[in-house]
Parts: sequence; structure tokens; C-alpha cells
Amino acid sequence: GPKANRVLRRTLVQSKETLYGDAILGLRTSIMQNLDLTGQVGLMFTSSTENDGASIHALALASSFSEMDKRVLLIEADFKKQTLSKALRSQNKLGLHAVSHKIADFAEVSENIPELNITFLGAGEMKETPTNFFSGPEFGSFLSEVKSSYDLVILIAPSTLNSSDARIIGKEV
Repeated sequence: GPKANRVLRRTLVQSKETLYGDAILGLRTSIMQNLDLTGQVGLMFTSSTENDGASIHALALASSFSEMDKRVLLIEADFKKQTLSKALRSQNKLGLHAVSHKIADFAEVSENIPELNITFLGAGEMKETPTNFFSGPEFGSFLSEVKSSYDLVILIAPSTLNSSDARIIGKEV
């Protein structure tokens, strides 16, 4: 909700005056140079174990890119944890799976977060196993579609020690 967004935005704004903020800017610069060379628009954040901060780092980087007037889409691809959906207090039960399978429209399910100037797509609910979903053609097709509409697409994947999903997602990004 708005209060959670304000808290996250304040945290990100305050971080600009810290070593963490400097690190995010340095990371953004390195990524920009690489993106310019490769033409790639997709990035994936993961970690080896849960609760290592991949979600907040992805959010900070997304916010940093949006300050450069880049159109940024942040996708939560961790169906188990859904850390950002919880932090942003997303009320949307539909998400990545529903949009990829054309059950729901992207414009209706994605959320614009004006305080951060980004678009967010939560994982949402899903009945099939994440591994089957990420291995299927719908996920890859969806990513191709959104990559053509955004300057940068950042995915937050599950940790690598708990799941093989990050390796599968990485092939599509």
C-alpha cells in the first residue's frame, strides 16, 4: 500500500547518501555499460540462500534505473517467498503465471508504483509447480513480449540452494 511504498522509497532515498547507495550506483553503471554492449534488457537477481537481500537489491537497482527515465519492470518470480509482494502490500492474487498464460491482462495485474517510478508484477498464485511453469513456452514468450516494451526487466528468482528454478529462469532472461 501507499505507506509501505513510502517506507521503501524513504529507505532507497536515504541509501543514496550511504556506501550502499554508492554501491548501487556503481552496479548500475557497470550494468549500463554491459547492456549497451549486448543490447540485453533482462537481469535476474537471486542468492544462494533465502533472506540474503536479493529482493531489496533488485528494488534499489530498479529505482536507480528509473531515476534515469528508464522504463523498468520488476518481476517477482519467486512463487514461494513473494517478498516484494508482501513488502509492497500487493493485493493482487493474480500475477506472473496468470499473465503468462493469458488468464489475465498484464495492464490489469501489474502495478505502477509511482513513488519508485517502476512497474511491478508479483508472482501471484499458481497451481502447477514453478519448475514446470518456468520450463514451459508461455514464460519465455511472456518475457520476450515485456522485454520489447521496457528498457529494463528485472526478475527476482528463488534462491539457488532451495530450488533449480533460478537456473531455468536464467536461460530465458
